Amino acid sequence: MESEQQGTAALPQVTLKDLFSCFLQIGLTSFGGGTQAWVYRAVVEERKWLDEKAFLAGLTVAQILPGANPVNLSLYVGQRLRGGPGALAATLGMVVPAICVVLVVAAIYSRIAQYPLTQFMLIGIATVGLGATFAAGTKAALRIERKPV
Repeated sequence: MESEQQGTAALPQVTLKDLFSCFLQIGLTSFGGGTQAWVYRAVVEERKWLDEKAFLAGLTVAQILPGANPVNLSLYVGQRLRGGPGALAATLGMVVPAICVVLVVAAIYSRIAQYPLTQFMLIGIATVGLGATFAAGTKAALRIERKPV
């Protein structure tokens, strides 16, 4: 009962600026599957905004919902701590770095797209991605135990 109370009643007063800056820092310094670990570290261990039980509940929700898990998790944490404005602040903090990277890459691409070398390099990168996906799938398929049912 006490951990339930901690998960709901003992939420600290967190400013929208704190939410935004926390998730902005995470968005700037992490990417991929490890981002949830950084959110855990920042929200549970360092700032103690949520207890572990509340965080894991949010992580579960984030994984069930469509979309990027870290963004869903930032939405959950922000909403839990400050309602709608908190959800907006945390989510913006998480996605602003990615949006900036996309805009910069798009600007660079628009200037170099007409060169054949650019297209050649992009085809090579896509081929590497396809090969890595195929290799991982093959490796996983070979590990599956095959027994008649």
